[in-house]
Amino acid sequence: MRAIKINKKDNVAVVIKEAKKGEELEGMDITLRSDVPQGHKVALSPLKKGDAVIRYGVVLGYLTEDVEKGDWINEKMLTLPPSPELSDLVFGGDGEYPTLQPERTTWMGYDNGEGKFAGTRNILGITTTVQCCAGVLRAATERIRRELLPKYKNVDDVSALIHPYGCGVAIDAPDAFIPIRCVKNLAHHPNFGGEIMVVSLGCEKLSVDRILEPEEINDDNVVVLLPQSRNVFQELVHVEVNFRQVNQISRIASNGSQGSSACQPACVTAHDLYDADHAGVVYA
Repeated sequence: MRAIKINKKDNVAVVIKEAKKGEELEGMDITLRSDVPQGHKVALSPLKKGDAVIRYGVVLGYLTEDVEKGDWINEKMLTLPPSPELSDLVFGGDGEYPTLQPERTTWMGYDNGEGKFAGTRNILGITTTVQCCAGVLRAATERIRRELLPKYKNVDDVSALIHPYGCGVAIDAPDAFIPIRCVKNLAHHPNFGGEIMVVSLGCEKLSVDRILEPEEINDDNVVVLLPQSRNVFQELVHVEVNFRQVNQISRIASNGSQGSSACQPACVTAHDLYDADHAGVVYA
């Protein structure tokens, strides 16, 4: 079992993956006395109640009980040290950091093409430009999920991205780029299989051209609800072309260097902007 002593002052090591009682720590002459979860601390020598537990070269806390070499040390066994005064803090310098090659360099994801993030799921995502579309989109999504989703085995779900933005807002205000960027990034989320679908009312301040590139604006990608000269609800429900595109992607071993959809910048503000009941599935 591999474990890391991060700083030469440390009296604990950190196991790099879940370890079982009786396993030996490589190069440390230590036998684990209990199961240890991934990323947790193991005592490198016997320690007494009140002794400092040191990791990263700093005191994490003081033991509330005696421990033996090879014991798991967790947060329930520590009392916290007093916080240092700000005037006592110093900037860190250059250090020596161990580099470990991961045992696995690929993961089973959805490859969205060269230079793009891979997806962890394969979803038909439908983005709105304005909250006024929410009712229609929720109803349409339920029908899509019921009538179309079972036909496409590689599509995990359909997700409506509902938000309270876009109508009667100061669209050119200095900080308006923040919610606009969030909507734009989520419309291009890696978990959407490279497919874009946007529902617009047609009269909102957040127009389609603010979240899509010119070459992305076409009848397959955009549904406009006004004017009501046709049955747009039926058009929205029968999005076979979008499902066919998403369905073409299946899980493959994706290179770790492509990154995961779990780390997209848009996720930082999505919980403030989006209806969590409808957006949560995107990040799972």
